[in-house]
Amino acid sequence: MGSAPSCDSPYSMPGTLSMDSGIQRRREMHPTFEALLHSNDPPSDSESTSIREQLATCRSHLAVLENAIQGLSGLKEESQLEELKRQRDELTARINTHRGLLSPLRALPEDILREIFILSLPSNHNFTISPTHTPIVLAHVCRRWREVVFTVWSSIHIPLPASPSLVSLVELWLTRTRSLPLSLSFSSVKPKYGPTIPHLSRWFAILQPFSHRLNGISFTLSGNGDQISNFMEKQYWQIGFNPVQQVPKVAIHIDVFDPYNRQHFANILPSLGIHQNSRLRELRLSMNFHMLTLPDCFDRAVPWRNITTLNLQTRNFHRSIPNIIRNGVLLRILFRCFNIIHLHTFAGGALRVFNNNEAIPDNITNAKLRHATLFF
Repeated sequence: MGSAPSCDSPYSMPGTLSMDSGIQRRREMHPTFEALLHSNDPPSDSESTSIREQLATCRSHLAVLENAIQGLSGLKEESQLEELKRQRDELTARINTHRGLLSPLRALPEDILREIFILSLPSNHNFTISPTHTPIVLAHVCRRWREVVFTVWSSIHIPLPASPSLVSLVELWLTRTRSLPLSLSFSSVKPKYGPTIPHLSRWFAILQPFSHRLNGISFTLSGNGDQISNFMEKQYWQIGFNPVQQVPKVAIHIDVFDPYNRQHFANILPSLGIHQNSRLRELRLSMNFHMLTLPDCFDRAVPWRNITTLNLQTRNFHRSIPNIIRNGVLLRILFRCFNIIHLHTFAGGALRVFNNNEAIPDNITNAKLRHATLFF
């Protein structure tokens, strides 16, 4: 057995065992086992048979050592007793190490291992890079598992602000996941309602080389109205990348510091670039201001015609002054959502849209709609 003590050394007399010369002989006789210990490869059938035979011999030898130790216990041969204990501990460690060569996990096909890892990942939230979370735990088991983990770990949550070490780890994750479609979410900053724009600007620049792989993104835009609209408008012109314009799954939470300015829907919503995203399939948009009318750029087929999941919400800073999405706005959107399957929204108020005199059809049919949660 590779690097294991020799298990065929004769037991010459009670309490006297010598195995050091056997260790070197075993290393020379079985270099394959030593190589296996430093890889994730399964042993061949002949190697497995040899390992089992040698493990059986070693366990017998271990029993002899245990008996010899028991025979010397209570006597004054302390040095000899300590040497036997050292040899017993070394042999036990090597037996345990080489038992791992016979583990069924070594022979588990990669596709089955990948499916097991996928089942261990949650489907309702993204992981943070934490030593207690499943992907990191699995990646630390061995090199083979680490390689497989990076073929299935496609989502990550990034708290803001991010430390330099976390930025480096995420960049490593982006590289190691190779061609895997990616989903990222960003938290709001602390203290609560702090501006997110400086942090998002840096992250969007980091993600730009991987834009073709992005499948989903979720983030919070917090700041005053002009800061938010200017930031989103400049994303494409400054770095050539605005994820909202090209990612199939988008979730945006908008928290403006002056929520009762009625110009927000006219300035902020067009700046997002949603109306330019022909790949959009899932949209989750929440804001802390009224949506009383539909911006001209939203009153088109794109992006609505391809959307299958739509979640439109308003959130209140002050419960005494509720914010709403006007019913007329919602109906105009639904009129263009030919492929919608899931709908979750809060709406109220008039059916008429103030800046549009186009008549609303008497009937709006969404033939593919399967689930709707409506609050009025």
